[in-house]
Amino acid sequence: MLHLYGMYRLKKSSELIIVRLFLAFALAAIDTVWVLYMNSLGLSNSAIGFVTSILIIISLIVLITSTPILERFNESKILLYSILFSIISFILLYIKYISIFLHYATC
Repeated sequence: MLHLYGMYRLKKSSELIIVRLFLAFALAAIDTVWVLYMNSLGLSNSAIGFVTSILIIISLIVLITSTPILERFNESKILLYSILFSIISFILLYIKYISIFLHYATC
């Protein structure tokens, strides 16, 4: 139980479960948008279902493996590395889309 003054604290694994519950609701809302987007791209219903199921399987694997990692290591280091990984991935995506844009702009 989580008390206002911090007398009762949840275990770290229970806090992760609650956070993942809210994350599941958010991802369900985002998944609806992705399905509409993939449908507008012309993907069939079976292809959309396949892509969605692959993403769900990947998230389950990450869910199972991330809990022991989060309990074992320092939270600030995990946060720092995840932010750095996100920045690097966004930069790589930006470079990819700029190259695609420049390719189509010169044609």
